[in-house]
Amino acid sequence: MSYRNSQSGSAIITALFIMALVTIMAVAMTTRLQIDIHRTQLLLNFNKIYFTASGVKYWAIGSLLQNARQSSNDTAAIDHLPEYFPTINDNGVLLNGKLSDLQARFNINNMADPSYAKNFMHLLKYVAPTITALTALQIINGIEQHLLRNQSDLNSSVVADNDTSKKLANPFASISELRLIPGVSASLLQQLSPYITALPEVTPININTAPLAILRSLGDGLTEAQANTIINARQTKNGFKSIEEFTADPAFSNLNIPNQLITVTSNYFLAQANAIISQHKLILFTVIKRHITKKSIIITAISETRNDT
Repeated sequence: MSYRNSQSGSAIITALFIMALVTIMAVAMTTRLQIDIHRTQLLLNFNKIYFTASGVKYWAIGSLLQNARQSSNDTAAIDHLPEYFPTINDNGVLLNGKLSDLQARFNINNMADPSYAKNFMHLLKYVAPTITALTALQIINGIEQHLLRNQSDLNSSVVADNDTSKKLANPFASISELRLIPGVSASLLQQLSPYITALPEVTPININTAPLAILRSLGDGLTEAQANTIINARQTKNGFKSIEEFTADPAFSNLNIPNQLITVTSNYFLAQANAIISQHKLILFTVIKRHITKKSIIITAISETRNDT
């Protein structure tokens, strides 16, 4: 009797062991399936949010094209930026965006041209009033050395193309690279960030879209009142139509701003898309270049970066 009970007990233990194994395997398979489902959902959400956010890029390109077509000038366009893409709900994705003028900022690659060094010095003093002259000069020298790396002189690093714009041999690809320059702290870069950009060629500053800080960096360093006079005048005129119109104004003719350092039209722009779905947020940045000739308008997305959270 005890032998039969022993066999029965062993069978029960074996059965329980097998059931435990089956349960563990079932739980593992279910967990794996849930993980796969979650991963698939994340991929679907990513594709959905990315393609939805890309709509802002095409909206920006369309807006720039329309501005160029409506311009009375065959080779330029007066843009009234920034423009905003209103918030919409596109199949569960909340989307909004912004189109801004990158030539409203100071292009750090302009430092390949010595004419811009004084403007950058003014900008440094404006955003960081406590910065010492020694530190400011150290930063300027560091930027110039970076741009002229492996070059014998400035002329070998700046070459005029067919449009007389200036190409750079060793440009900054991103403003974050300024952290490599002695004297540029994280806090200083944060202060400068709203006012600077890194473009692949030397670009004049657009006086129709430049903010107060950039306008104050022009010439010998404008006063706030002088910069606000420019802002008020461009609003009244709906934008200066030419540099000649700007310099002909008696209020600006004595500001000592070289004509070659400023413009009323731009070639480089930034489209920013902000998209949210569930807990996934995507910020998509697209740098856009527009080139206008008498025969054509060419608009190209030249770079794209994204910030996922």
